Amino acid sequence: MSPWKPEYSVGVPGLDDQHKELFKLLDELSAAIENGDDSDLGNALSKMHVYILFHFSSEEHLLTKYGFDKLDQHIAKHADFKEKVQEFNARLSGDKRQLAVEIRDYLDGWISNHILETDKAYEQFLSARIKFKADPEQPS
Repeated sequence: MSPWKPEYSVGVPGLDDQHKELFKLLDELSAAIENGDDSDLGNALSKMHVYILFHFSSEEHLLTKYGFDKLDQHIAKHADFKEKVQEFNARLSGDKRQLAVEIRDYLDGWISNHILETDKAYEQFLSARIKFKADPEQPS
């Protein structure tokens, strides 16, 4: 799996932490695939899905709050991803292991590419507008 790399930083500690968590959840999904336990697999898929929705909401909130000019395109990328997740969910009744491998491989490429291409587009924009509180992990 692709590990977190410093070049994935978008300059907003809270969002960077969320991106790091996505990589951790991807590792959990990979481990569940390797151990072959359907219940671990189901839990890992559910956690990943819920966390991604939380992350998209957080990111879109900040971009909306600060008036990011490419917000519509960014949200469209998120919508495409959500549609792909719905396709995966519709196939959950079949071979879970094979599906999990497809999901893991899709997420591995998507997360890395999305951060490096789509999310990096707002790095300078948000960094110039957000004042960090005393706790540098939380944007104001």
